[in-house]
Amino acid sequence: MTMLTARLHPPARKEGVCYNGLYCVEFDGELIVVDSRDPEHDLARALLARGLTGKVTMLDAKTGKPRTVIDIAKAAELCVSEESRDGLRIRKYRGSPDSTPPTAEDEGDPSHHAPRGKRGCMSHSHSGPPANSG
Repeated sequence: MTMLTARLHPPARKEGVCYNGLYCVEFDGELIVVDSRDPEHDLARALLARGLTGKVTMLDAKTGKPRTVIDIAKAAELCVSEESRDGLRIRKYRGSPDSTPPTAEDEGDPSHHAPRGKRGCMSHSHSGPPANSG
């Protein structure tokens, strides 16, 4: 069984720029999720759409240390929901064509950008081994 790995890139933190909480995820050298507030579940849906199943280990892009292990099929069915009364909760994903996770190909589409129209993640270049499917 092949071990799948992905790299989680944190939101850019720049002086004078509001923190946006939007993460990017790199898989096999490609940003497959951009500007996400729910990167684990969005990654699972993106991988499932590519026909990948099993588990994926999410690595910290800066340190290369594992952050979480995700069951792709199970996580693809879930999402994080912020509710005024209860705070953050994991709920069943009720997707629609307009709610697919943004990908690197969507960068030209302003509807998939951070609120100020700027890329929300730090550079995806890194010095460690590339995140890959093998």
